[in-house]
Amino acid sequence: MGEWPLVAENDDGIRPAGPQDECFYCHQKIGKPHGKDCVIVEKVIKVRYTFEIEIKVPHHWGKKEFEFHRNESSSCFNNVLGELEAYGDSKHGCLCGIGHAKYLGVVDATPTRELREPDEASNG
Repeated sequence: MGEWPLVAENDDGIRPAGPQDECFYCHQKIGKPHGKDCVIVEKVIKVRYTFEIEIKVPHHWGKKEFEFHRNESSSCFNNVLGELEAYGDSKHGCLCGIGHAKYLGVVDATPTRELREPDEASNG
C-alpha cells in the first residue's frame, strides 16, 4: 500500500462550501494527511453487478441464439446500458430492487485522491 495522501491546495476535498485551507470531509489542513476514513481517499475494487430484466428478442430465439448474440457475435455490451435504463424508467422509475452488487475484492489498495487542475481549484 502506498503513502497516505496529503491534503493539497488543489485537492478535490477542498470544496466551495467549506474552508479553503482544509478538506471538507475530514477537516485536515493542507499539507496534513487525509483522515483514515475520509471519503476522498479511494482504492480500486472489483465488483459484479447483476440485473434481471425483461427485454424483447426475435420470436424464434431460444437460449442458444440469445446467448450467442450477446456473448459471441458483434453485439456490444454498451447496448445493455440502454436496455437497463429503459427498463428502469418504464417499470420502476429506477433500477433499485432489480439489481444486485457484489464485492469481489481489491484490485489496487494504493490510497489515492483526485487533484484538480489549477483553474478548477479556484472554481470548486
